Amino acid sequence: PFFTPLLRLETIFGSQPVQNVNEYGQLMNMIINLTHNVADKAGSVTGFGWKLEGETAVHTWQSTDGRYCSQNEVGIFFGPLKGCIQSEADRYIPTGMMPNIRLQLTLDSIANIFAPPVATVTPINLETGQPYANATVLPTDFILSDFVLSYSQIDFGAEVDNAVRSMGEKITIKSQSFNSSSNPINTGTSGQFELIYSQKMASVISLFLHCGSTSTDGKFDAYEITNGGDCQFSIASRLYPQSRPLSSAVASRGTLLLELKKAVGSLYDKHNSMSINLQEYLTLGQASTTVNPAKVYYGVNTEQIQSNSVLLSGVSTQNSPVTVRLNIATPTPAPVS
Repeated sequence: PFFTPLLRLETIFGSQPVQNVNEYGQLMNMIINLTHNVADKAGSVTGFGWKLEGETAVHTWQSTDGRYCSQNEVGIFFGPLKGCIQSEADRYIPTGMMPNIRLQLTLDSIANIFAPPVATVTPINLETGQPYANATVLPTDFILSDFVLSYSQIDFGAEVDNAVRSMGEKITIKSQSFNSSSNPINTGTSGQFELIYSQKMASVISLFLHCGSTSTDGKFDAYEITNGGDCQFSIASRLYPQSRPLSSAVASRGTLLLELKKAVGSLYDKHNSMSINLQEYLTLGQASTTVNPAKVYYGVNTEQIQSNSVLLSGVSTQNSPVTVRLNIATPTPAPVS
């Protein structure tokens, strides 16, 4: 919920835009699911907004995906701006030698922030044990107030500043960010086809396919779009994964999770863990609920040196677009993008 209202994150140096991340809330929802284990999410329930201040009810694993909102409620939310090129930098940024840095956040529409009302479901307030009043009413307004950006700035003194300036006119600092783009897939689509994404990037280290829809949780659901088929990425005629497509067949779903884990980080990193259970990951078609949202993310690692510690270790898309090859076995029951 902390990221949900945020549609876009932009970073501007002086008057020069250097970063534009679209669908930021949807993207961060995926990143949190892929990088936070169950304990991480349990420790973040208050700040991320899964639990309001003063609420004493015990929350379950499923309640760390979202929650029902009571009428006219007020909450305090906080969290990191992940994916921002400043927070992802591998060393300190000499801000005193740069133009002013401005972060610009754009809010999403109410229809995308809150799940559509479901008339057949009567949600229960975990705190009181009673049904919510007006449980199927979509909010008409929301307000973000007292919005504060918190960051640390260190003054090393003139001697260090002079040493940094002596390094030359340009200083290379490694950082990373995310870029997203959408392609609509109509209802009843099946067979083999390709989706093309013309995004110019110098080094892509991972690719993800997130198929949101218009049902239970809207764009925050991630459906298994192929319905028993397969998926494969391509850049400059090179396939990812190279061995075979990512199949959603029951016998191959272990490979899906393995490739997804490699797309997030090293398989040998003890901190590379996620909070997706099998029921959520094996959600086919539109079979998603508020308690068990679909989290079927396709992911592949595209690094030439899989360490994420080498500058420009990924593959360039400056001269070739990213292509997603889909083989949809069963026609899609609803529009997807």
